[in-house]
Formats: sequence, C-alpha cells, structure tokens
Amino acid sequence: MSAHTIIIVRHGKATGNNPDAPLTAMGKQAQQEAFFLQQLLSNEKALIVTSPYARAVQTAEEISSILELPLLLDDKQLIERELGNITSLTDEELWCQLQSHFEQPELSFPHGESNAKVT
Repeated sequence: MSAHTIIIVRHGKATGNNPDAPLTAMGKQAQQEAFFLQQLLSNEKALIVTSPYARAVQTAEEISSILELPLLLDDKQLIERELGNITSLTDEELWCQLQSHFEQPELSFPHGESNAKVT
C-alpha cells in the first residue's frame, strides 16, 4: 500500500440514524474490521479519522484501540447531508440533480440541506 491510500470503513449497525445513536450489540463488530485492517496495513503508518457521529466514533475508537493507531475525532467535514424528499425521483433524475448540486452548492432538494449548508 502507498502512503496515500485511503481505506473507508463503515460504522456498525446503530440503534437509529440520528447523530447520537449508539451501536447495537450486533453493530459492535469493529474487532473484525480491525483484524482485517491489521493484515492489510502490515505495520504501515496510518491515522484513523472519524465523523462526529456516535456510531462512527465508537467504531473508530475500537479499531484505534486494537491497532494502536492515532485517532482524529470529530472531523466536521465527514457529516452526512440530509438530502430531503427524493423518493419521487428516478435514479437517473437523482444523479443528474446531485451533479447540479455539486456545481451549484446552494441548491437543495425539498426539505433537504444544500452542500453549502453542511460544509
């Protein structure tokens, strides 16, 4: 692996979708991911960065502890964007509109956040 490799690990199953929702017992599976990452990294330097959401922090803390890696907490750039009402859109319409939203960060779906609002 190179010095610029980025590995993304999704948090375990949480009790809900709000930022404070903790992991469920089943969601506390970070140990498995840590052992996989340990083999993948092979003692290379690494840093764990996590969003401020409880479920992500819990997962990252477990992996950080097992692998003895530094942990950067609360990176506000890693929060989710509330898309809003997108259920009436086809996949193609959604994709086209999302592209527009990145070109014009102030755009948002009905009842949703713009890219400008979450950055």
